[in-house]
Amino acid sequence: MTKLALRFRDLVTPPDGTINIHKKMIDDNGFVYWGWWCKAGEKCPSKFNDFQELLAEGEREIFLFDSGQNKLFRAQLSAIRFHNAPLGIECPEPDYTPSYYRERSFKAWFKLTSIDEIGSANVKDELNQFSYEDNNYGLFKESEPFKDFFNKRVISPDELRHQDRTIWFLTDYEASEHDSHEILLYNNNSVDPSVFPKNPSKVYTSKLHWMTDLHFSDGYNQHGFDNRLQDQSLERLIEDKFKEQIQALIVSGDMTWRASASEFRKTLDFYKYLCSNTKLSFDKIGFCPGNHDLAYNGELTEEQKSALEKYQMLQRGEENAPDALSHQEIDNLKAIENSEVSVAAYEAHFEAVTSTAPNQYLSMGKKFLVNQQRSVDICFLNSNRMQQYKDLFQGNGFIGEDQRVDAAKEMGWTIHKAYGTMRIVVVHHNLLPVEYSHTPYLGSSPGSYVYDSQATIKWCYEHNVDVILHGHTHQRSVVKLEDHTSVDRKSVWLVGLGSTSAHHTHLIPGHLNQLAELDFSNKNIAIQFYNINENRVMEDGNPIILE
Repeated sequence: MTKLALRFRDLVTPPDGTINIHKKMIDDNGFVYWGWWCKAGEKCPSKFNDFQELLAEGEREIFLFDSGQNKLFRAQLSAIRFHNAPLGIECPEPDYTPSYYRERSFKAWFKLTSIDEIGSANVKDELNQFSYEDNNYGLFKESEPFKDFFNKRVISPDELRHQDRTIWFLTDYEASEHDSHEILLYNNNSVDPSVFPKNPSKVYTSKLHWMTDLHFSDGYNQHGFDNRLQDQSLERLIEDKFKEQIQALIVSGDMTWRASASEFRKTLDFYKYLCSNTKLSFDKIGFCPGNHDLAYNGELTEEQKSALEKYQMLQRGEENAPDALSHQEIDNLKAIENSEVSVAAYEAHFEAVTSTAPNQYLSMGKKFLVNQQRSVDICFLNSNRMQQYKDLFQGNGFIGEDQRVDAAKEMGWTIHKAYGTMRIVVVHHNLLPVEYSHTPYLGSSPGSYVYDSQATIKWCYEHNVDVILHGHTHQRSVVKLEDHTSVDRKSVWLVGLGSTSAHHTHLIPGHLNQLAELDFSNKNIAIQFYNINENRVMEDGNPIILE
């Protein structure tokens, strides 16, 4: 007799919230509907038809497996409603499913009449009584994975958790018929994570997706999807549009608004949702810090103030000015390194996403094989090396020669670029002026100025970079630069995305929130921009070919 096991985790509720809310509805009404949050690439298995016939004779026991906490529950199933339509079906009785997802459509709804937790000390013994059936019953659209598990005993919750699926078909374990070894599936880059992975990750599509300036915020008027103007969250909109397509993600900074730990948690929750509900995985998320992701450091030190005052006296030619600044005073005026306090929250977020500590530059790299064949190298540089103070160096950028040299070495860019390989650099700041106009104020610093932009562009020429992607200005730009001083007239594209989820009060007039899709299926990269407006993600014009 086949036993169903359904996977879930608390993505939109506090820990244990999913179970507690469903159990409360069972207590109040006698039953509850449980929606099947299937993964991209899964569809209703043929076994559902068999279960419908069995349920006509009476309820059946199933398992609910919490993969976030390795908890196991027994549940009584009384009915299944399912359909393989692309958008699924609405809940048969919406009033009898939790409010946080009753208006959504899913491919299957399970009617449950009881849910009971199996004690943690007994979970392994309970699972050991079962083996995996030798059939996935058409659960997967494009292949027949997990064959190594067929006719094998279920060993542990970890064995279940490492399988990228949401339903298992189990049968009673028979020692004479079923194997008893444990299989734990890992992704190579997840097992041995590093800031600059040496092994490429396979992407089973020709496209990478790009977002910027997410601005997850503790406030009410910075992030674009925490207000009444949007009925759906950003992750829901992305899931609805790209559930089957998004496999790798580029984020060009400003994930937060004030670089607080709680804002970084919201960013992490955003990634978790996408990794659980689309084909995206954590090892295929690359990002760099934006100026909003590194905190201000408060006031200048007394030594900095003294050196600054003497410098200004020299500039004005005052009679009592010193002859020159000392070497120490010159060092005190350099604004290159961020303090430990300003980078602490970002470093913790970096480790939470990548499972490894960041390097001293806060840079990182990714290597992808798009369509399993074309090499795409992506280098994420930190353009926020200057410590920001209130009204001093706000929004300005600096990358540094030491970071560029290190990145070239770590990416393997000190050798000739292989034929067909694409090299991309991602920074937060724009390296060329993008803003249409910027009003100068006394005492203000240059808007969006990167102090070593030309050095960085020259570095990109030297290392045959094809495209530089950036965010920061909340407006789109596409520019191609050519160096006519070089013998072979090297060139590079600079593409600015704008913002993906800034509050409407922080958008440039005439601009919408947007994201982009980079297509590597042809010789030249094609970029398709999408606008996010009125609870929809819509193509904005035709793709731009970066020739």
